[in-house]
Amino acid sequence: MNTTVRLTVLQPSMKNSGNQIEDINDVFLFYYMPDAVVAKEDSPHETLQNLVEDAKANPGRVTFGDSGTNTVIQLASEISSDMTDTTAARIPFKGSTPAMTAMTSYKTQGVKAGEQVRTLAVATEGHVAALPKAPALRELGFDRDGGANGGVVVPAGTPGDAWQRLSGILQQINAISEFQTQMTAAGYEVINVSFGDVADFIEERKAAYAPAISA
Repeated sequence: MNTTVRLTVLQPSMKNSGNQIEDINDVFLFYYMPDAVVAKEDSPHETLQNLVEDAKANPGRVTFGDSGTNTVIQLASEISSDMTDTTAARIPFKGSTPAMTAMTSYKTQGVKAGEQVRTLAVATEGHVAALPKAPALRELGFDRDGGANGGVVVPAGTPGDAWQRLSGILQQINAISEFQTQMTAAGYEVINVSFGDVADFIEERKAAYAPAISA
């Protein structure tokens, strides 16, 4: 089963989210998809600075779509608004695809996921291979990187030696150059967080997101 930080970090903060986190255990995290700020190709906002200036000059007029409440992308929007000292009207959708469809039909001015659009910035320390021309937020003066980490979980009660074997197999797959090339082309960063390190990694993510979650 595939899992994401949304499932193991954000949704447990919700009441009656419907997810039984105690029934699963994270085994291996193998991908990372950085957050990105994008706009429609013919948007008047050609740069992130253009967008920030518009949002500051017109509080609440600029609209942002995201993939839903209590998601990594919503959290990214909240953090970005705090960092830029701007107020935008948030429009939650049921997934990234509806959010992208709304943006390309002019219902919103920005969205935090998607393709075939103008990428204003990516939330990474450096450039992303799939978007080589897109500036990193840190290049633009914003001290932030972040995104969605994901991997594989097993049912609670699975023997520890099975965890270790599965983690080893996934690590071998991650080392295959063709797999890395395909992941990179799709916009993912390949990471290796094995079963022995996953718990600490999740705790670090919880600590990093805690201020925004409690806000």
